[in-house]
Amino acid sequence: MKYTELSCLNNDQVSVIRNNGWCVFTECDEGGSYYNKGFSLVNRIGYIIFSENVKEEHINSFNELEKIASYDESFQQEVMEQIDCLRDICYLFLVKNPKCYNISQVWTNKGCEFAKELAAKRFMHDTEYIPSEKTDDFVKIMYEHNSKKSA
Repeated sequence: MKYTELSCLNNDQVSVIRNNGWCVFTECDEGGSYYNKGFSLVNRIGYIIFSENVKEEHINSFNELEKIASYDESFQQEVMEQIDCLRDICYLFLVKNPKCYNISQVWTNKGCEFAKELAAKRFMHDTEYIPSEKTDDFVKIMYEHNSKKSA
């Protein structure tokens, strides 16, 4: 059996993994690292994806992991080919709270327009999308606004 490791997943990527019949364990850290079958958000470090179902519910050490499966670069590539196009992208927004401007993030894999819609719903104040090449300009705007309010 083969396995690979991933640091993060979104819901769309999880669906692809499940549809392929791959088995997922969450690497957790509670008094030492261990692996739990399925998905967990508590003390999560990353994920182990197996090419087949694993009977065990817990894997308590790297040695136990290596007895079950071996890391496989070609399996890593296969997984990434299917899920990489679904990875989330970070979009930055200047949130124009009159008291204090701040920069906030929206993570999505559905594009910039969808991120703008989410930002408009999520933040209580006007927002402005920050293109990556303009980040420094927006940081300057934020600091200038906030400096005037604190003076």
